[in-house]
Amino acid sequence: MRMILSVLLLFSGVLLNGAEFSKAAVPEIRARENFFAALQTADVKEKTELLLAALEIEPASELYFQELNRCEPDRETQIKCGARLLKLVRKHPELFRLALLGIHWNNSAGITPQEYVELLELILNHIPENEPAALIFFDQKLIALRSCGDFSALKDLVRVRDKKLLVPIARYAYMANFFEPEKYASAWETVQKNLKASEDNDPEHLFRLEGFYFNLHDYAATHRLRRMRIPYRNGKVPLQELSMELVLLAGQGKFAEAFKQIAPLKKEHPEAFNRFAQLLNDYKNSKTKKREPVIRVDKLLPLLENKKPGLRLSAGLQLLIYAEKKRDVELYRNVRQKLLPDAVDPEVLNAIGYVGVELNEMVDENRKLIEKALDLSPNQYAYQDSLAWAMFRQGQFKAAMDAVRKALYLVPANKDDLDQLGVIFMHAGDIAMACGDRQEAIKFYRRALSCVNDRELDHSAVKKKLEKAEASK
Repeated sequence: MRMILSVLLLFSGVLLNGAEFSKAAVPEIRARENFFAALQTADVKEKTELLLAALEIEPASELYFQELNRCEPDRETQIKCGARLLKLVRKHPELFRLALLGIHWNNSAGITPQEYVELLELILNHIPENEPAALIFFDQKLIALRSCGDFSALKDLVRVRDKKLLVPIARYAYMANFFEPEKYASAWETVQKNLKASEDNDPEHLFRLEGFYFNLHDYAATHRLRRMRIPYRNGKVPLQELSMELVLLAGQGKFAEAFKQIAPLKKEHPEAFNRFAQLLNDYKNSKTKKREPVIRVDKLLPLLENKKPGLRLSAGLQLLIYAEKKRDVELYRNVRQKLLPDAVDPEVLNAIGYVGVELNEMVDENRKLIEKALDLSPNQYAYQDSLAWAMFRQGQFKAAMDAVRKALYLVPANKDDLDQLGVIFMHAGDIAMACGDRQEAIKFYRRALSCVNDRELDHSAVKKKLEKAEASK
């Protein structure tokens, strides 16, 4: 009867005069009218909001959800509608598909870590353990705990033996040990033993383990697991697997073995041989020659007038890097003026804001740009560090310390990211000194100096700061 009524309404012309929100008194009719109006509009934002309005009335509707899931609204609409989806999930935690889309769109914008943890726990209490999505929510919960520096759950997690959960737990334990080794080294050792004991002939589990070790640059473990998962006939690596094989060998410094692997290709596939040989040589040279990229200001400045947005933004970002390194305020002002009118991408907003704050230029205005970038990408640790530095410049030292700690804890369990934390650790040290916590500052400066691969860090400047902090009483 309801469907008949909806069809009658559709063809009676009630919905053919534009996509407007229904004002029908009966909720079910209002939901259907909004749904049909959504099908008529070409405006993606309006379509998304109409479908969500229908879903808020009938959250279990497969039809409404699938249509909403196909929408690709702009980032601001995603954040807004994602928050509404998560609000709906609080009332219907059993509808985990709504939570998946809500998390994907909202990315925890406007939600405190504690609120996010509570929401995820609510969902986990209502989702079947064998449901694949349960792993996503479990991982998100550990990320949310880590984002506020809470590693207390590790005490119970070290006893978990469920293979599906081991890799998220391992990432959590690794980061706990990274930040507080004196407290969590033992737990991290236990988790490592759990990982080793879990290795079997399950290819899906081995694949997850490979990814974990690869992100930590443990190429030996990655290689061993890959050989378990993909047994090579007569020790010969298939051509389609050769790229990863070479990366793993090169990562272990086994260049002779890597070149031996590609030697047969010289006659059979000379083009492939040359490509792989170049790959290995480039990797080998990258370990010995770390040259700074050359930024040609004279070549880049004219591109700020280019009509192609991609070229204009790329040139602008490089010029901002140069302006920061050279402390060139005039160049910064010029680039800011050119980029700001079209700046909608969070990376661009943050770059303009951070470099301005670093150069002590328009700090209040630039903080707003950074905050806008964070609104669009709330879990981006670099933007969170920019906000901390802006707060520091404004003399808000306690808030700055909270923000810089959050920036550190948001860093993913990935060696490439962790190696580049030198500048953020230095910022944390400066902020701690401003807060009057000399011992904490010393700890942060030492951590900054341990990031030997961070090219953005002025190691000599940090050494002077460390010496000054150690000498003061």
